[in-house]
Amino acid sequence: MKHIFEKLITTFAILTLFFGLAAGSAFGVVISDIRVSNYSSSSVTISWITDTVIDGSVKYGLSGEALDNTQNDTRDPDDTHYVTITGLAPETTYDYQVVSGGTSSSTNSFTTTKVGAGTPYTIYGYVYKQDGSTPAEGAIVYATVTHSGTTSYYLSKLASSSGYWQLDLGNLKSPSTNEVLGWSVGDAISVFSQGAADGTGSANDTVSGSGFQRILPDISLPVFLSVFTATATSNGVLLSWRTESEVDNLGWNIYRSTRRDGEYYRINGRLIAGAGNSAMPNNYQYLDKEAKEGVTYFYYLEDVDISGRKNRSEVIQVPSDKSWVEKPPLEKHHPLKTLFPARFALLQNYPNPFNPETWIPYQLAAESKVMIKIYDASGMLVRNLFVEHRKEGYYTKKAKAAYWDGRSNSGEQVASGVYFYTIHAGAFTATRRMMVIR
Repeated sequence: MKHIFEKLITTFAILTLFFGLAAGSAFGVVISDIRVSNYSSSSVTISWITDTVIDGSVKYGLSGEALDNTQNDTRDPDDTHYVTITGLAPETTYDYQVVSGGTSSSTNSFTTTKVGAGTPYTIYGYVYKQDGSTPAEGAIVYATVTHSGTTSYYLSKLASSSGYWQLDLGNLKSPSTNEVLGWSVGDAISVFSQGAADGTGSANDTVSGSGFQRILPDISLPVFLSVFTATATSNGVLLSWRTESEVDNLGWNIYRSTRRDGEYYRINGRLIAGAGNSAMPNNYQYLDKEAKEGVTYFYYLEDVDISGRKNRSEVIQVPSDKSWVEKPPLEKHHPLKTLFPARFALLQNYPNPFNPETWIPYQLAAESKVMIKIYDASGMLVRNLFVEHRKEGYYTKKAKAAYWDGRSNSGEQVASGVYFYTIHAGAFTATRRMMVIR
């Protein structure tokens, strides 16, 4: 996602992650989240994540034989890797390893399916960075469908430059039979998108049977982490990190190991509280008092959203030969005193779902004429909230965010259901989904 959350972000995009102490390749590349998708009688797709931007390839061969075949990821070096292997034999088991930067995964296997295709049915959608409007180009989108109690193999697709993805349910395959898995109206669809530092986002829907079906809500990748550093001090290792914005972030866990590819252990007793929904930068610090001088440590962050979904940062290192110095006392995290945001953004309303009222936060990178409109699921205009000139700044607190009392332009309470809110601010436009529950 080299164009992504301005690499990063990808900002979600989610992100320009940069580190005060970069992890060195001398310790090996961390490979994770290996998935096989798009099973057919003659091809599969293999994808994985690395903790650094690097090349990737897949070595494969018939089960029990040498891995003599290699298929490269033909895209530029990245931290997400996506390789499609073609020319395979039907109903045949292959062994494979993924390779990045000289590091190989353990040997895994897959079995191609029987020849056959199901009834075509297209689902599609969009995946965005954390701001909900910037396309997350190159994010990997996965989808499964559960039909008659069986959940399909993954289908997958790379998001385009506009964040668009499209999949055909006619390509669903059953893990239990290795044959075509059908679909029917009402079947559950589960979609999630994954990057490396960008984290994951998800959406759930059901098959409507109405042809070309858009999956809603659009996926937004969660937390824009811009800095993560570790500094050795006389009192331990001081971990510092900064987010530029957060969506539904419940909090943080910190994991530590003495080997980059070793077992990691959580070092914080309780979840470190996150900022929830925030369009402003937030600084965090944590002192690892158990760290010992002269030992090399590796750390990564895990953010947890309100639904329990977890996303992992890249790994950073504190080398054993770094001077352990005195540092000022640990500070509590606090929003940076940034006067103006660097970009326009429309954030998730809160509370959501809601009854009877909600607030819609946003931020303006320049003075703009702002319009916010509410639409129902059919696209009919329900409410014009306001048309006003607003100065650049953060409109995220209740005193400044857009307010909706759950009523239409005629003053009537709207019914329970899904609604969409759209902001127009100069040339910037973005839309998000919300839900009313009466």
